[in-house]
Amino acid sequence: MSKRILIVDDREENRKRIERKLSIIENDYETTFSTDGLDAIKKLNEFEKNPFGLILTDIQMDKLDGFGLLSEIKKSDKWYSDLPVIAVSDNPDYETRWYREGGINFMKRPLSTQVLLAILDRFYNQKLINRI
Repeated sequence: MSKRILIVDDREENRKRIERKLSIIENDYETTFSTDGLDAIKKLNEFEKNPFGLILTDIQMDKLDGFGLLSEIKKSDKWYSDLPVIAVSDNPDYETRWYREGGINFMKRPLSTQVLLAILDRFYNQKLINRI
């Protein structure tokens, strides 16, 4: 599985915070950023030959929000239709809907490093949690 992660969030500080958390582990994760769901779909199509292994997305964004992004991915017939999509949100009211619509995991902000690494452990089976 690719260790490329697409981080989708309209707020730069949120994208940077996730990137900083990932940087504390010695691993070869490569991150790419999108500012909304439409840009994320564009990047998914651009990187078909070097695909992402995971998407971390905010829910509330302009143009195409996290639910819209999840829907577009799930109904696609492209390589990314089965890609794990994980929500990161400060609104816990979205959690039930996220799972109901096919989201694979939901992380609440503020996002702890331990929670992020536990999620990555689950998908990449790297045992990262013991490295911090």
